[in-house]
Amino acid sequence: CFLQVNELEVELLDHVQNKVEIANTITKPFPFLESLRDCSLIMEEFYNVCEVYYISP
Repeated sequence: CFLQVNELEVELLDHVQNKVEIANTITKPFPFLESLRDCSLIMEEFYNVCEVYYISP
């Protein structure tokens, strides 16, 4: 049982490190959001709302 918990901790740590690395790489939202939109992972309406939100002062 201890070995399973240790393996889970290692996997969780790897996941968190990868998530932080990805988040630090994305410095501007729009290239990222554009790629999600182009792959149909977000809807056009969501993209448009984000665009208005980030462009508005």
